[in-house]
Amino acid sequence: MNRITFLLLFLLFSILLCITQELFAETETATSSWQKLFFYDGWVRNFSSSELDEVNRFEDIGPYNAANLFDRDNTTAWVEGVPGDGIGEVIYFTIGKELKKNIFIENGFQKSESLYEKNNRIKTARITIFVTFMLPGDVTEIGSILQCRQYDKQHIIHLKDVYGYQKIKFPFNQEKLSNFSAKTMVLFEKDYRAELDKRQEYTSGISAECYIGYVVHLEILDIYKGSEWDDTCLTDIWFSSQDEVKRIPANQTITSVFKDEDGNIYINTDKQENLLLTGNTELAIEQATSEPFRLEILQVSPDMEWVQIDQIFGYSGTGKVEEINHLYSVRLRSRVDYSFMPDVFGIHGFATENGVLYVNTNMGLISLRRIWQKLEKVRLLQGE
Repeated sequence: MNRITFLLLFLLFSILLCITQELFAETETATSSWQKLFFYDGWVRNFSSSELDEVNRFEDIGPYNAANLFDRDNTTAWVEGVPGDGIGEVIYFTIGKELKKNIFIENGFQKSESLYEKNNRIKTARITIFVTFMLPGDVTEIGSILQCRQYDKQHIIHLKDVYGYQKIKFPFNQEKLSNFSAKTMVLFEKDYRAELDKRQEYTSGISAECYIGYVVHLEILDIYKGSEWDDTCLTDIWFSSQDEVKRIPANQTITSVFKDEDGNIYINTDKQENLLLTGNTELAIEQATSEPFRLEILQVSPDMEWVQIDQIFGYSGTGKVEEINHLYSVRLRSRVDYSFMPDVFGIHGFATENGVLYVNTNMGLISLRRIWQKLEKVRLLQGE
């Protein structure tokens, strides 16, 4: 064998060896990188490494459970439950299938400014993100099992020590993260094909589609020290592509709903004034109408959380007047779509029966609590 032939064979062998190693490495990495996580059921699947005053998770939700982070209620919070300042404690939670532009965070315990100051607040945190899948059948009344693969980038976020919400730009490159998700989907199909085929046999008649989405892992790295206690708290966290928050926080009391001289409807709270609820321009754009109209407040609910606003169209010279009734959630600063109230075309103020508040409609009384639950569900799904 001459020298040239030997070198050619050696080169060919080296190329084949590299290809084999690369294929083996890819398979090994894909298989070994999967992590199995258990999440408790709810609108947002979540769990934390600890919580203050923890109860049996299979029987009840404790007062400081991580689920409080996603209820958009300033009077509740997640509070870690280990001795000391909670450095190193973590939260896992799902954020759905779509990536958002911004992270909104309400730091500390924002039930009151006093509780905010007395407890620790997060100063810095590390965020890790996973692409996740749920195999058919891996969900029960107790919780869900997700197969997760970690994205190789991590980011540290710095939180301000401020009462109220703060906005942070989503720190990951969305294009690269989406590409990682697509590659992970291919690996999932490869690594779990046998298991998927097996489950397909005993899930006949049940959807065999796999849940696909993202999981965020947040780890406390540093804190702002509380004046009285060493419990580190976090009130709320949500992801949204909107740049502002319209919702009025639960720890603010709505004091008035009024119309100004320009015909727009505003809100005052015990902490803020002149928050726009709706106006002529907004409704005209929303309805794509150029017809002149005016807005009138028909009735504000006794708890100040709801208002009926009538949109009145007048035609000069004919005496003809048309009217459209609108129901608004004052706290969400949002109009309630009629799709939430099937077959309703007329609203006639509010009524209270046995301590329960209703909106009075042509179809009878409809529970405002039920409407609120529908609004909350939509906003959670949309990340608002």
